[in-house]
Amino acid sequence: MARGSLEETLEHLITAFDENYISSEQLLHFKNQIDNCSRRLNGYIAYLLRQTS
Repeated sequence: MARGSLEETLEHLITAFDENYISSEQLLHFKNQIDNCSRRLNGYIAYLLRQTS
């Protein structure tokens, strides 16, 4: 669910950019934060899966 929420947030940001609510710099900043969060989330999920094995 968390991964889906990150993707949904990115889609909203892209729409905000397309509608000129945010700049390309802001979109890039948020995309970088989403990518970072996604990597951390994937790492945490992998950690949890290793703990249950």
